[in-house]
Amino acid sequence: MSGTMLPWAEAGPDLQAVGVELYQIKKRYAEAVAAGEDPLTVLGVKCEGSQWWVDPEHPGIQALVPRIRPVPSHWDGNDLIQQKGLYFLRDVTALLPFTGNQMRYRVQKDPHKARTEAGLFKDEETGHYVVDMERFGPWITQLWQSVKKQ
Repeated sequence: MSGTMLPWAEAGPDLQAVGVELYQIKKRYAEAVAAGEDPLTVLGVKCEGSQWWVDPEHPGIQALVPRIRPVPSHWDGNDLIQQKGLYFLRDVTALLPFTGNQMRYRVQKDPHKARTEAGLFKDEETGHYVVDMERFGPWITQLWQSVKKQ
């Protein structure tokens, strides 16, 4: 094990914040049991009666964290541009005064420039347009400041 085992009631909110739900853990647990593997070793999860114990730092749990995350509904634009990680373009544009069409056009016009300067790209694996917030946040802030000066 790599960390401390916590009951789902304690670990759940933090895991849910990064996109891991209990049903995913239960599904992987059942798959491990069906394959004859030890869920504690493979996944960092054990079940005692109705109590689920989780090691949030275990690589098996971390593998369940989605690579591209949806934007939480309680964020505003300021919260969003301070984040790190990959987010769906449709969620990002819902909080900003730009349309998805404007951003997708930028990607289609010059994919390399859009990705390196603004963190915008089309994910080959999923087929969705994605925003890398580490690049997008500073880029959009700079864009807003240049618009304010005009």
